Amino acid sequence: FQHRHHYLANLQQREGKALRLMGDRTIGRLSSLQTAAAAAIRCLKATPVPARPCHSDMVTHNIALGDDGQVIFVDWEVSGMGDPHEELANFIWSASLSRSNAAVAMTHYFGVSDEILQARVILYLMLIPYDWVMRHQIAAQEPNMSKGDIDTLAKRQKKRLNEAEHFSRGDAFADALTRLQAHAREQ
Repeated sequence: FQHRHHYLANLQQREGKALRLMGDRTIGRLSSLQTAAAAAIRCLKATPVPARPCHSDMVTHNIALGDDGQVIFVDWEVSGMGDPHEELANFIWSASLSRSNAAVAMTHYFGVSDEILQARVILYLMLIPYDWVMRHQIAAQEPNMSKGDIDTLAKRQKKRLNEAEHFSRGDAFADALTRLQAHAREQ
């Protein structure tokens, strides 16, 4: 695991670039989401965890079932040391797990039911679609993009914006922020 992944720093770089590209269009909906994202990032940075070996692309299409029923993870080329909470959040998000199934996944992944670990995962669950809003904005600026490709990106961007906005307004997100803020003060 030679690579080191710095998801939050990379997200902030993408956010800066995307917001510059958006210009005045960041007013309104996106500005409240920026505030929620900034709060989540502050909480995650204030409660750091040691980097651990991560697949770094743990999404449903990189998981297979062997003939013997064993789960197999494929596509390891971007693996490296990273935040296991981001890794699990990415899987939960890509699999569209329900809240109860996400809780089960967290307990199995970490081997314990820990409110602080779960709070970190929950904050990442809002940041991941927010990050995709930024990625789509940047991708839409690529030269040689067809109108159809730009329209597709715009639809995906709107969907991710709605996801992040919905999640940032939920009780789980507010509870996770509160829990991590309190934990950071205790440390």
